[in-house]
Amino acid sequence: MWFCRCDCGTKKEFIGSSLVDGNAKSCGCLMRETQSNRAENLAGKKFSRLTAIKRIVKNHKAIGWLCKCECGNESIVGKNTLTSGHTRSCGCLQKEIVRNLMSGSNHYNWKVDRSCVADKHNSSEYNRWKLAVYERDNFRCQCCRKVGTQLNAHHILGWAKHLFQRYNLDNGITLCKDCHVYIVHSHKRKAV
Repeated sequence: MWFCRCDCGTKKEFIGSSLVDGNAKSCGCLMRETQSNRAENLAGKKFSRLTAIKRIVKNHKAIGWLCKCECGNESIVGKNTLTSGHTRSCGCLQKEIVRNLMSGSNHYNWKVDRSCVADKHNSSEYNRWKLAVYERDNFRCQCCRKVGTQLNAHHILGWAKHLFQRYNLDNGITLCKDCHVYIVHSHKRKAV
């Protein structure tokens, strides 16, 4: 047995015959280096949302590829998961899928007759109706008669159940925030 030092600085024991025959040329680093040079170059290739930038090597071992995602983030991804399609983004794709699955009519709590209430506040038709109710009532709460407080245009006949009365001016009343909360909660108690 011979104790040798490789060109890379590593010390290793070898059988004398492997040194004489020329079978032992390094501690193993030469083989890793030639494999590294033969490794497929993925730089510039696109894999779903990821584009491979450069190969990351640590302690003579490839640990993956530095990739840039379409969203701008960078991440290190293993070659096999990258080329197999198992990893398709930095994580933004999964978040996007979950966000889409958990919103609107896809949400597990979605109720057609009630969830559409949230959409009304983004409607220009609703905003025109609300302003018309405020103007008709002179921007004054019709319960306590306060002026200059936060106002709500309240539907006398509920938004969700009375589709054809939604934008009827006679179906609206101006209420301050406190009176609106009181009326909404008193209707809920009566319904129970």
